[in-house]
Amino acid sequence: IGLPGDVLVILENEEGTCDLYRNGLKVEEPFLREEMTSKGNIHYPFLVPENSYFVMGDNRNESLDSRRESVGAIHKDDLMGKVVLRLYPFSDFGLIG
Repeated sequence: IGLPGDVLVILENEEGTCDLYRNGLKVEEPFLREEMTSKGNIHYPFLVPENSYFVMGDNRNESLDSRRESVGAIHKDDLMGKVVLRLYPFSDFGLIG
């Protein structure tokens, strides 16, 4: 969700759910099954530190992710894996290489 240097804000809206903004622009997430209802307990605006990433699970209302002080931004040295296949959007489905 957030790369080093990005500024993230999660705001509660009139419907009682939350909207995510990255660098001042609302992030549209049509792939989510339900609206996000938790901002977490970090302080906003949140500046993603150098060499770190802000991560959020797809199941926003049950995920333990960077919105929690106990997790926070993830340092790049703590990330493992390699993307080899893109599933969504379906128009870009295929191998990454």
